[in-house]
Amino acid sequence: MSSNNFNSEQQRTRESSRLNIMNIANNANNNNQTRHRICLINNNATIDRIARITTPQITSNPFENDFFNGASFHYDNRLESLILPTGFFS
Repeated sequence: MSSNNFNSEQQRTRESSRLNIMNIANNANNNNQTRHRICLINNNATIDRIARITTPQITSNPFENDFFNGASFHYDNRLESLILPTGFFS
């Protein structure tokens, strides 16, 4: 009869442990979801300010110039000038 009591005690302990682990996992999930919601930032104002920058960046080569200031194109009838940015062959 004492072995029956021992088995039921083990089952209660296992169930208690299982519930504790489930509670820990649920708390971790809730924390992660809350943290994810808090980390969302509205960058519209920052992107708008960046888009309004009109001062050209001073660079030392054509690649950097095209990267920071945008590529400019020649408008003549040559194929290269229609598909390649200014300074590509210089």
